[in-house]
Amino acid sequence: MSFFDKEEFLNGESADNSRNAGEIGSDRALSERSEAEESAGADKNNEEYPNRDMPNRQDGQKEQNESKELERKLFWGNYTDIKTGTKPVRNTGIVMFASLVSVVVVICFCVNYIATSYYGNGWVRNLFGLEQRSEYTLDLSDRPTSEREYYYEDGRYTSAGIAKELEQSVVSISSYSDINSDGYISEGRGSGIILSEDGYIVTNAHVIDNAGNDMIVVTLYDGRRYNAQVMGSDELTDIAVIKIDEKGLVPAQFGNSAQVLLGEEVYAIGNPAGLDGSISKGIVSGLDRKLTSYDYVRCIQVDAAVNPGNSGGALVNSWGQVIGIISSKLSSDSYDGIGFAICINDAKPVVDSLIKYGEVKRNTRIGIEFLSVTEEIAVDVNVPSGLYIMGIDESCDIFSSGLEIYDVITEMDGVPVAESYDVTQILLGKSPGDTITAKVYRPSDESEFTITFKLMENN
Repeated sequence: MSFFDKEEFLNGESADNSRNAGEIGSDRALSERSEAEESAGADKNNEEYPNRDMPNRQDGQKEQNESKELERKLFWGNYTDIKTGTKPVRNTGIVMFASLVSVVVVICFCVNYIATSYYGNGWVRNLFGLEQRSEYTLDLSDRPTSEREYYYEDGRYTSAGIAKELEQSVVSISSYSDINSDGYISEGRGSGIILSEDGYIVTNAHVIDNAGNDMIVVTLYDGRRYNAQVMGSDELTDIAVIKIDEKGLVPAQFGNSAQVLLGEEVYAIGNPAGLDGSISKGIVSGLDRKLTSYDYVRCIQVDAAVNPGNSGGALVNSWGQVIGIISSKLSSDSYDGIGFAICINDAKPVVDSLIKYGEVKRNTRIGIEFLSVTEEIAVDVNVPSGLYIMGIDESCDIFSSGLEIYDVITEMDGVPVAESYDVTQILLGKSPGDTITAKVYRPSDESEFTITFKLMENN
């Protein structure tokens, strides 16, 4: 017995070659068995009900068999619509197409990611020649020269001129404490200004104060290094003088700080953070600043960059003259753009005394008690500004000079005096027995006269 109806197979649509013949035959056998059982049941019904209309029962059975056959053909895709002659559209092609598109998209994404990672953006344009890249060499040109590269027409230096002029006159200073098991211990780093061609250098006292014996190293602009000897140090003014054993050095030119103008351009030269030969530019922000830490000197306030390592460096005007000794110790940590330099006029007597005596002599006294009469007070009390005498020491030479209580000393050695700071500056570098000439105003008769007296030793 065959699994297939040959006539039905030839008249119908070709079965799907991929289907398993055994499975199809099995389904067919089940269908024929079901038809036989239904036929037997129908015969039985005919015997039980002989009067039923036989043609109707046969038609119903035929319709049932055709419905099952239609379901089978729909399941296996062999059904053809009798009216239109077309097969139902299967969704297998759509699924395969969607899968193919998905695979292509994933492959393109992966290729683009890898190519971009390796070749960078724009690799597609480069690949197809849409964007051409070629080798390129940046051309460098020589700097144009000028006859006034370092000077202005009025003789002032340019910034480059200042740097060139002071290059050999500002040095780097490093101080170390005594050697221990770990070697040298660094105590400070700062700057210095060459005073003379035979090796005298001025700096800040706090740069070298903690240094051990022969532990101060001076580095010149060309890298030469020398051990320095301390000639004198004064903590009250934060000024020190050291010396190296060398000749033919280039000293700086020193100006008059009393002639500095507010708003004048200035330059700070030193070695901040160990960066040798650094220069910064600014203006004078204030004059004759009195700082509580220093009663013996006044300072110039600047907005040029002042940082640790600038200590002892040069504050220079546009004419290349040193007008102050920078002290980063006086710089404010709370504000930006505020730096200070000790006025060179105040530093001069200290430097001279340190070189001559190795110290600043402050063992002299005048022998007077006084009140400060500033210009503001003088307007209110109708007397000139100066030192309003409140007492005179009978043991001092000034007692016999003709000076009286309530007189006003307006000048000493030709320098106006109105505060204790002014007197301190005059006494710097002087010794007992030195003579002072003073100008006096007497309010009682509005007369002016001059006195001369000798300084006394301060016991």
